[in-house]
Order: sequence, then C-alpha cells, then structure tokens
Amino acid sequence: MASIETLIAQIDDIALRDKVGREVAEMKKRLDWGLVFERHLPENVRAISAPIRPGSVVWERRTTTPRRLRVRSIEGADVVVAAEPERTTAPADAPTERIARTEVLVEQDFAEPVFPVVTPIGAIRNGSTDAPYHAVIQGENYHAIQALLAAYERSFDLIYLDPPYNTGNREWSYNNDYVDPSDTYRPSKWLAFMERRLKIARKLLAPDGIVVVAIDKNEHAHLVMLLEQLFAGWDITSVAIQHNPRGVQGDNFSTNEFAAAAGAKRDVSILDFFGGSGTTLHATMLLNAEDGQHRTCVLVTNNELKAETAERLNQAGHFRGDETFEAAGVYRAAAYPRVTAAVRGTKPDGAPIPGEYLDTNRAHAAGFTENVEFFRLDYLDPAEVEFGLGYGAIEPLLWLRAGGIGEREALDSTAPLGLPAHSPYAVLFDPAGLPDLLAALPARTDITHVFIVADSPESFAQVVADLPREGIETVRLYRDYLETLRGATR
Repeated sequence: MASIETLIAQIDDIALRDKVGREVAEMKKRLDWGLVFERHLPENVRAISAPIRPGSVVWERRTTTPRRLRVRSIEGADVVVAAEPERTTAPADAPTERIARTEVLVEQDFAEPVFPVVTPIGAIRNGSTDAPYHAVIQGENYHAIQALLAAYERSFDLIYLDPPYNTGNREWSYNNDYVDPSDTYRPSKWLAFMERRLKIARKLLAPDGIVVVAIDKNEHAHLVMLLEQLFAGWDITSVAIQHNPRGVQGDNFSTNEFAAAAGAKRDVSILDFFGGSGTTLHATMLLNAEDGQHRTCVLVTNNELKAETAERLNQAGHFRGDETFEAAGVYRAAAYPRVTAAVRGTKPDGAPIPGEYLDTNRAHAAGFTENVEFFRLDYLDPAEVEFGLGYGAIEPLLWLRAGGIGEREALDSTAPLGLPAHSPYAVLFDPAGLPDLLAALPARTDITHVFIVADSPESFAQVVADLPREGIETVRLYRDYLETLRGATR
C-alpha cells in the first residue's frame, strides 16, 4: 500500500496538496501518552477587514444561515463568487454571482500565514508626555498575539489569562459557532484552542516571566497537563481562589476557580489576551497608583456578544459589521467605556464617578495619571509590505516595540529619515538619511531602536556597523516583520 505521503504527492492542486500535507503532519504529532486530543481540528475566523483576492473564501454577512463562497474575481466594489460548501471544491464552471464587498466576511484559516497589524482608533492621554502607554487591542486574539510578536517577542514579564471555562453554557465560540453541551468535540476544541494560543504566548514571554491562567473545575486538570507539556521544566503551581464561600464545593474547600501558574518572576510588563471588559488593565492602573510603579499592560479583547444577544439582534435584522450589532460587543459596550471612565474618573456625561475602590481610600473620581492607546486588529496583503507600501500600517507596531513611549507620530515614509520628536526610535527609509541620523544621535540619547529599510542583509549590516553606540536595537524592515509573521505558528 502506498504511504500517505505518496498519495498526497499525487494531488494535482498545489494549494490543496500543501494543505493536506500540513494537516497530516499535524495528525502525526498526536501524542499517545499524556494529554491526547484532536490537535488537527481546524480553526478559522471570519474577518470584517481583511484583504480579498481571487481564491479567497468569504461568507455572506447578513443572514443567520450564511453560504460559504469562493471568490473568482474582483470587479470594483464587488466580488464575483461561486458557492462552495465546506469540505468541497467548486468546479471551474460553477455558476457565479456578484456581491458587494461590504456584504461578505473573509475567512482567515489559522493554518495559513496572515499578516495582522494594529490600527489606532483612539487614545486617552492623562499621564506625562514621556510616560509609556498601555495598549488595548480589539480583535481576534490568536491573530492579535501574532501581531504582537513583531513588537514584544520574549518581552512580557507576566501573561495573565482568564479564558473560557468550557462549561457548556455557550460562553465561547469556535469557528464562529457558540460551543454547547451537545458538541462531542467540545473538550478537544477547547484544548486545541488553548494550545494554539499558549504556544505563541510562550514566544511572547520573557525568559524569566510568569504565566497565570484562571480556570474552574471543568478544565483545571486538562489545563495543568497542557501547561506541563508546553512549559516543560517550569514550575507549575495551582492555587485555589476563594471569591466567596458559596462557590463550587470541593472535597475540603469552597472555591470558584483556580489559578495555574508557570514561571518564576513578577515584574512590570503585562499581557492579557482574554481581556474581556478590561479588568486586568484596570487593576494594573490601580496598582500603579497605590505603589508609584510604572507597570504597563497590553490588553487584547474581541468584540463578541453573548449568544442570546447575538441571536436577538440577528432576528431584528442586525449582523456582524452593522453598527447596532457591533455596539453591543464586549469591547464597545464594556472594555472601552470602562477603561475610559477609570482613567478620567468620570461617567460618559462628565459627572464624577461616586464611591471608592474596595479596601482603599482612593476615590473613583480621582482617575489615573495614565496614557492608553486603543487599536483595531486589521490584516495586510504581504505583497504590499514586501514592496514597502505598508509602512503606515505597521508603524504602530514599531512604536509599541520601542516601548510605546510618547504621543505616537505619523512619519513621512517618502523622506530618507523619520525621527519622532517624542518617541525613542528612528526609521531609516533610505541610506541617504544615514548622515542625518548619525548627526542626531548624540543629542538623542533616548533612542533605543532604529528600524532600517534595507533591500539586502549586506546593506542592513553596513548601516548597523555605522551606528556609533551600543544599546540600540536594530530591526530590518520589512523583512523582519514578514519573517516573524510567517513563522508565528511554527
């Protein structure tokens, strides 16, 4: 009998052959000891803003029973599509129809490389001008943390996560469907969902950092085993957290949840990519106010709705991408207003927030002397980046990589040199700008990063060799961004 690899090699369609090969490779990784689950379960997201090209898979947006469609061509503001149900391939002569681009969502398969970026959508500036900013990113967290690799690889001292507890009450979705008790793949879906994200979290964590994951009894044992496999050799500790005596009853204690921790250090740079309503950022700012430290927090939260709310709005004719629907999501309805109110100390109407923080004498109305920038997750066409057309889109990631310090400034990418006045980095767009950079560095002792647009490793190395002082991190644009994202899921 022919081997599976031989059979795969006989598939004529190159894209299909590669995809089947990757799926089989993932299946072969399945362990026959320890924690065993369906790692190969596919996962995808339907994005509102993502590049569409011939061959893309899109879904109808304004219906409760959307069709899966394959894009044949793009004509102005419309896409020409053929119906292609899941696990099928539409024949070349399949009937086509024309649909407005705004009426479809783009399927982003997690097995395929994507090129996510963070687009600024607002800021609160209530701290000093040279203070680092906290960041709040609205978007699907698997792709958001891939984007963060371009800015924070091996950087976070603490990653705190409060993921779905997989209780079966439809509190989370997998492949755009809420997971309910009747789903026989529910345990494997949760483990595959968590493993994908924890693998990237490991790349974002500083060598001596800590991961803390809150969980309840439903997946506590599985989570600990998963952490033991992904963080082999680390100290894995579980502690019971008693919120109130009426929580879930154990044999010898009463608790609502556990916290499983892996690592060895507590410090000042924090990531939460199950950010929900913004509790971790709010707590970080409160701690800073209490002890005068300068912790920074990056919070990732999606804009999902509770299943019942989404269904009610769908029945009323409101769907993903519609203002009424989006306004009810957790980012729009909870995280953004909460963080804004906490920093300013006021309600949306400007009135002071009454009361004090629990166990402190700090009034809610005092607000916080903090800066926060808000972002939306978007996607780039890699060809645009390759040819230097995507600088404006990746610029916020460069700002974050340099510490998110100072009010973010848009640089002119047509000039040889970009040198923000209030942030500690420079962008060398053309070697012609090198003399100006060298002349500026003696007075700009704050510069910690230089981003260099270079066509070849040799030209990049030559610029690096000319820089006069140590302690400056150099990054090649745009190759480093593309290679980081292409390798994100490996």
